[in-house]
Amino acid sequence: MLAFLLELLLYSGQYGIFYLLMNFVHVGFISALTETSHEALLSALILQCFLLSRYGSDPKWRLSLSLMLPIVYTGVEFFESPAGIGDMGLVFFWIFSVVTGSIHAFALWRNTPRSRLLAESVISFANIGVFVFTYFYLDLLYSWENEKITGQALQEKLSIMNFSGAFRDFFQDPVHVYFLIGSLVLAGSIALARSRILHLQDRVTELLGMYVDSSIRDKILDTDIRHPLSQKKIATILFSDIRNFTSMTERSSPEEVVRFLNGYFSLWDNAAKAHGGWIDKFIGDAVMVIFDKGTIEGNIRSALACSEEILGKLPDIRKGMFKDGRIGIGIHSGEVIAGDIGSTTRRNYTVIGDTVNIASRLEELCKELGMVLIVSGTIYDADCNVSSLESLGETSIRGKRDPIRIYGRRK
Repeated sequence: MLAFLLELLLYSGQYGIFYLLMNFVHVGFISALTETSHEALLSALILQCFLLSRYGSDPKWRLSLSLMLPIVYTGVEFFESPAGIGDMGLVFFWIFSVVTGSIHAFALWRNTPRSRLLAESVISFANIGVFVFTYFYLDLLYSWENEKITGQALQEKLSIMNFSGAFRDFFQDPVHVYFLIGSLVLAGSIALARSRILHLQDRVTELLGMYVDSSIRDKILDTDIRHPLSQKKIATILFSDIRNFTSMTERSSPEEVVRFLNGYFSLWDNAAKAHGGWIDKFIGDAVMVIFDKGTIEGNIRSALACSEEILGKLPDIRKGMFKDGRIGIGIHSGEVIAGDIGSTTRRNYTVIGDTVNIASRLEELCKELGMVLIVSGTIYDADCNVSSLESLGETSIRGKRDPIRIYGRRK
């Protein structure tokens, strides 16, 4: 409903609304509604706004559907009187629809802050321009009708060919000059306010994207907070931790610790994104990565490739406080519950379940068994190029009745 109202009042429907209001004032509400052209315009207005609220996020649909209203009204006017298609009101109807539809489609196509800002500014001035034009048009109607000009003669007067002269005459009145200047100031104020809102929206989106993966951010922003996200899915979970990190921090300054962690976690973030995963959380010096965007086998391959990339880069970062650094990685795949979990005022989109617990436990086993990577039998059985891993037998997992097979790599 909100999307429909935005289309009706803010984006594509404003000319239709003002044009109908002008006719309601001119000939009366009931009389205007009984005219075929106005009935067609009202019906097309509702249909156009409904369709744009559903499909208007696609640039091609945005532009084509924005022209529905002037096309329908042109057809009706031509049917009633072919000369009516030269009416300045209809011509400006087309100008408004083409300009706003095109600029909106362009902003959707480019999808950049600058293009969205341009679209909001143009639409703000177009909206005020509609109000100014319909006021001008209504003033012409009353002026010429007071001069006893009606029928075919009035239709000729309202032709687009007479626009420039009529517009000059309109601004002979100082009140109308004030009206135009005031309208421009108002349009500028609205454009500034809308650009400010757009900037804040982009800033919120940008900041949220720094704390959660962009795909999760978009889900959160599109979800009603009264109905948190929740679903069961199959995912591959990767845990990693730095061995003896506490003793490293005791020998380093706070600035050095923070600088190293930021660089180290950036490696994980880049690797996770490159292989289709996303960082769920950083826990001290540990990281939890989730792979759930592809097939089960594809997610497992991605998790293994991500771990191999990080292990391959460790020699390059073994300096300073991390000169003797080692890490452990645990990977398991299975069913998880993914959801927007937390209190009524603070939430975190994450995954929970046995799969997560097992992956965490496998990472802990790396230190106990002297491994850099340990995977479960589920990962090994997926036949994802893990033949180089050695069998470590079976191990018991807290909370699990049956032991699981594990495979590992020492370096």
